[in-house]
Amino acid sequence: KSVSAWANELAADPHKLALAEQTVAPLADEDIDCWGYEKSSLFDEVARADGQPPKKDKKWQWNDYRLKRKLFLTLRKDIQTNRFGRAVRRVKYYCDVLLRDS
Repeated sequence: KSVSAWANELAADPHKLALAEQTVAPLADEDIDCWGYEKSSLFDEVARADGQPPKKDKKWQWNDYRLKRKLFLTLRKDIQTNRFGRAVRRVKYYCDVLLRDS
């Protein structure tokens, strides 16, 4: 499934396909063989692709990572000038004093 998605994306965008072909062109056949592929057949899947870009999964769920990221981005907004930023700097100062080596 991932190969066909990759091939569909390249088939749908001529610029990406040209870039991929330019990247592969200077590679030696032996280098590609060591990965288990033949240079002559690398783009066969692209030729068979229907040219429709892969569909993005519109259904996403909140998870810990997304929640934390959203929270941090919200808190960081104007952190240098808002009250929250001043409070964080004050707490940081006291933490630095407490954690200094004696």
